[in-house]
Amino acid sequence: MILSNQPHEMWFPSYGTGQVELFSKTLQDLSKHNTGFNNHIDIVSMVDTPSLRWVLRDYPNVQFITSPRIEDLPSIVITQQEGDFPDLNAFYRGQDFVWWISMNWWDIILSNMTQWFTFRDAPVSNDYVILWARSDLFPEEIVEIQERSPGLFEE
Repeated sequence: MILSNQPHEMWFPSYGTGQVELFSKTLQDLSKHNTGFNNHIDIVSMVDTPSLRWVLRDYPNVQFITSPRIEDLPSIVITQQEGDFPDLNAFYRGQDFVWWISMNWWDIILSNMTQWFTFRDAPVSNDYVILWARSDLFPEEIVEIQERSPGLFEE
């Protein structure tokens, strides 16, 4: 049995999917709770990949940008884990999601190759995206938008 699109397979050495379903469910829950619709929340994404575009295809209020400078505080901001965005910590709550899973073939060669042949058990590396939700979207939080600091959200 060959499992396509899984990082443990030699014949399909592409990235595997991570927590895409959990990411989508979280986004839908935030949108439903705050707008009454599953896909009407405003989103700014600093990650522009085909897989993320596919997941966000039904969201009419999504923008893909390359620079972290935006004019107002969007409800949702999506970043990669590598970025350092201190202003997001002040106004947003973040949750990381495994987006891509890839095989570490060099680690398999250096470790136990029999384990991979027998059980498809091998080291993998995960790449993450972070879904930042503005703090005032949650019932117990209130964010004063006028008190925001310059930097990420100012031009």
